[in-house]
Amino acid sequence: MADTPRHYRPRAFVGFNALLEDFAGGQDATVHAFAVVPKSVDIERNDHRHADVAHIEIDYRDLPLDPRTVRALAVAIAIGDVTDDESNLGDDPTARRFLGVVDEPETVLEEAGEVVRLTCRDYTAYFLDHTWDGSLIDVTVPLVRVVEAIRDATPGASTIALSWDVGGAAGLVLQAQIGRTKFAPHAGDDTWSVLCDLLGRVGLIPVIKLDELHITSASDVGTGATRWAWGSDVSRLTYRRKFNDVASQQIEIRCWDEQARETRTATWPETAIVKRRKVSASGKVSTEAAALLAFYVAGTYTAAQLRTIAERIYDETAREQFEGEIETHEMLDGDDVDALDVANGDTVEIRLGDGVLASIEGMSAAEAVAFLVNGNEPMDPDVAVAFVASWQRAEQLTTSFYVKSARHTWSREDGYKLEIAFITIVGQG
Repeated sequence: MADTPRHYRPRAFVGFNALLEDFAGGQDATVHAFAVVPKSVDIERNDHRHADVAHIEIDYRDLPLDPRTVRALAVAIAIGDVTDDESNLGDDPTARRFLGVVDEPETVLEEAGEVVRLTCRDYTAYFLDHTWDGSLIDVTVPLVRVVEAIRDATPGASTIALSWDVGGAAGLVLQAQIGRTKFAPHAGDDTWSVLCDLLGRVGLIPVIKLDELHITSASDVGTGATRWAWGSDVSRLTYRRKFNDVASQQIEIRCWDEQARETRTATWPETAIVKRRKVSASGKVSTEAAALLAFYVAGTYTAAQLRTIAERIYDETAREQFEGEIETHEMLDGDDVDALDVANGDTVEIRLGDGVLASIEGMSAAEAVAFLVNGNEPMDPDVAVAFVASWQRAEQLTTSFYVKSARHTWSREDGYKLEIAFITIVGQG
């Protein structure tokens, strides 16, 4: 951690490409580009099944657009720590934090102030908003051609660059994995669901990163890691454990073996779990199997190893129910990692950096109890014994967690804030 407090000059910048209504058949394709300094921005980075979402608030005088005149609006958000007030974040590609489209422009004119509020989604929105036409997908061609065809069939997405993060996957032919020459999407599926389901057959995941569609393995999603400490760079920490039982799900492991260029799967328990039985008015009994929860790994594993992994995950999902949130106003973590890069799938390490725990660190159990009982604010002896026992067990547990979601907020009044929702990493604890 830094020995002295850091000082930041957080700033935000929003660029727009606007296509206006021409009220003459929509033939005018003129794009109007402009940029503004917002009142506030809020970016929430979600899992790969959902679009990242941004909320922007701008003074009406800086964006006096009538929503009725706007046909489409693309947005680029930059946030960074600037050296002076003249710094132009719009010219710094490393400061780009969000690219997407505006879903809901809203102008609010009232005595308290005149503002424009915009709700935006990243380019995953193009895929989520387009329903697949129902046609069968040819899987006798290389996977790269299949993904390109789905992308190109999605309005607005054809110019999104395709990046393959997993070696050998682009040339994979799915016919062997699927067992037929055509893949039939579910009726009514959007093209993002089609992509997720199709790639999931071979343990791959589609992820939108700014203006690129990345095809990656689950182990490569969210490879970043940050480290925070309560009492040093965290302004709020909450954590909880749910003691109520959670219905266990059947676990399926899907593994992409890059060397063998094939996919292997394993399931645990091997027989589906009966979750619920129902009886109809006629006396007929029906059963419902627990949902199949898929996990993706990459590497060279035997079938037995995959079953072991699936069994471990099954045990952990039934046992571990720990989650929490942290809030920080720092733009760099304890290792000087950029906080604005934190996203779903990353790892976050959290430590209790001061207060009671810091005061007893390094002590034996007896020494710690004596210190707590006889200090300036003495603790009840029974509470002290329980507290020290709990603390010693907690010290043996992992302090690294999985980032469920990350919310990045900037405003003129409050500067920058990061809120991380975390959960237990499967296999640790």
